[in-house]
Amino acid sequence: MRQMWKQAEAPSFSPAGEQSHPAPPIIPAARPIGLGAASVIDQASIASTITIVGEITGSESLFIDGCVEGNVNLPANHVTIGRNGQIRGNIAAGDIVVMGSVRGNVTASNRVDIRADGNVTGEVVAARLSVEVGASCMGRFNIHLNTTDLVDNADSIVNKPERASRQRAVQQEVGNLHMRPVPMSA
Repeated sequence: MRQMWKQAEAPSFSPAGEQSHPAPPIIPAARPIGLGAASVIDQASIASTITIVGEITGSESLFIDGCVEGNVNLPANHVTIGRNGQIRGNIAAGDIVVMGSVRGNVTASNRVDIRADGNVTGEVVAARLSVEVGASCMGRFNIHLNTTDLVDNADSIVNKPERASRQRAVQQEVGNLHMRPVPMSA
């Protein structure tokens, strides 16, 4: 009969006469299943007691459960607005999940998911959109299947004041051609 298990080795003794124990095996921790490329471990977090005034940019995913007054620009990452999260500004990211409140434009190169407790007031631009029953949405929805267009659109929405000044400059140069910017709720 073949032996399947290795016999236990006799414990070794150190020179001082104390018994040494072999180090326990290192078992890698299980990684939680995240949405998209980033997992829960790979994301930054803004707690419910934190308020940030200003623009947020970066290259990792972000969970916001606090208050942000300003734009959030994480173009290739995942942004989650928690149940206590309140955003007053525009959001541009790869994937966006809203469980809290957003007053501003939301642009995702991939997907926007507005959960049952979520509230969005503003323009939503994405390749895919999911709105759960009970969510509150007021504004305009724009679904694009070509995600390369969304990257350019996200930049123009986040930089809305610059875009408006460019439109005014073009309107002055053209003269007889009347261009009227489409009002966007913020």
